[in-house]
Amino acid sequence: MIQCEISSKRGYNRWTKAEITEMEYLLTLGGYTFEEVGEKYDIDNRQYVAQLMQRHCINVVENRKPIWYAVRCGIVKLADKDWLEKQLVKHNGSKNLARKLQLSQGFINNQARRLKINLELLLPSEPEKITRPCTICKKKITRLKTKFPESGLVFCNKKCMGEWMGKKNHGRSHDGGEWTHDELQFLVNNHIKMMDRKIALALGKTKKQVYYRRHRMGLLKRPGKRD
Repeated sequence: MIQCEISSKRGYNRWTKAEITEMEYLLTLGGYTFEEVGEKYDIDNRQYVAQLMQRHCINVVENRKPIWYAVRCGIVKLADKDWLEKQLVKHNGSKNLARKLQLSQGFINNQARRLKINLELLLPSEPEKITRPCTICKKKITRLKTKFPESGLVFCNKKCMGEWMGKKNHGRSHDGGEWTHDELQFLVNNHIKMMDRKIALALGKTKKQVYYRRHRMGLLKRPGKRD
């Protein structure tokens, strides 16, 4: 076994039983790592702490309790089996709970395993499905709850999505979406004698929207030529 040089210069047999017991507590229950225990006892090398535990027949990794991991992440309640079971059911699985607690899903799964929580028996086998109407055609759509966007907008197909985007001018319609009858009539009457910029100013639209709408209607500044 490789021996480590330490600043304290204490041999493996020069530690008291109380000190070894406290180190074991910190490493298995208190949320301390080998490095942090070394800092507490003025030891420069983490390997020395690991070897010291081995010399006293203490397997730190195997003896670590769920509370150690809970303390380590800063959420002590994660060591409570009943609390973790309720949270897993409430959030419908470890993925959503991990997002809520800002932890990794792997950490939540491992903690459940340490507490002997069977996720397959705890959670429903069939994911929850709900039914909502399409925003455009009102057709009933049944999907997994997690598949519906938080915005509340639901579309049964791309046609309905395109229609909604055209109405609301979400990037698909360059001419400003819906125009009123009076706006269109104003454009027809003034597209030759007024510049697009002035028409846009009068209608509360952008020059680009006026330009695209005018061309869609075939209203050219000079008949027979593109402008």
